[in-house]
Parts: sequence; C-alpha cells; structure tokens
Amino acid sequence: METVISRLRFRKKMQKYGAVGSITVRNNFAYLRSFFIRSWFLLVILFIFVQLWRITYQGEGSPVISGYTYEQMIWYLIFAESIILSSPRLSVKIEEEVIKGDVGYQLTRPMSYLLYHYFSYMGEAYVRLGINLLLSLRAVSDSPTLFSGMRKTSEISS
Repeated sequence: METVISRLRFRKKMQKYGAVGSITVRNNFAYLRSFFIRSWFLLVILFIFVQLWRITYQGEGSPVISGYTYEQMIWYLIFAESIILSSPRLSVKIEEEVIKGDVGYQLTRPMSYLLYHYFSYMGEAYVRLGINLLLSLRAVSDSPTLFSGMRKTSEISS
C-alpha cells in the first residue's frame, strides 16, 4: 500500500514538471520570429560548411577522407549543428534570475529549482531540435543549387 501511495505522489510531482515543459513549448511557439531567426542562422552555417566540405572533397580528389564520405560528413554536420543550436541558454536564464532577485521567489515555490529548470530546458530543446533537424534536412535535400553535391559521391570526384 505504501508503494502505491509513493508512486501516486511521484506521478503528481512529475505532472507539475511536465506542465513546466509544456508551458515552455508553448512559449517557444509564441515567439516565432526569434525562433525562426535562430533556425535561419543554422541554414547559413550549413551552407558555409557544406560548401567548405564540397571544395575539400573535390580538392582531395577522393570520395573518402579519413574514412568518411562526403554524405557522411554532411549528415554529421547536420546533426551536430542542429543539436548545438538547439540547446537553450540556461546559464543566461539563471544569471537573469539572480540579477533580478527572482531566484528567491523561485526557491519558495513548491517544486525543485533544478527540476524546474531541467524540464524547462528540455521542453525548449526538444522543440528547437525538431525544427532545426526538419529545416536543415529539407534545405539540404530540396535545394541542390545551394547545397550542391548531396546527390552522389561520384559527382564529387569529377
């Protein structure tokens, strides 16, 4: 019986943090302009690095450099940059709370300060990661003029 009660308490606590994550997701969609500016910045970075790697593979004259094909390098680049640009600035949020004095208010809430920020962070990161991956994969696959060379490795060596 005691286990059932502790499970119910745990579920109830996790519902609070799930609500924090859900609110963070909704807040991200409320500020679409800044959200898409960050996502467009990802496309600029991808364009520059895709061109850099295309020239590198062409200059090398080999379809494989250090065991990686051009496509593998671009896939790595897409996922690495999407993950890096998806991470929210948690340190800036906490710094602002300390400067404004909101940290005292946050600590008096009936929830863990660390778990609150963790779920807030994850809610924001999941949304950004999903959008960044969709945007970058679509841009690379649908725009052969901007991201040339993604179709075939054999085109690189010619």
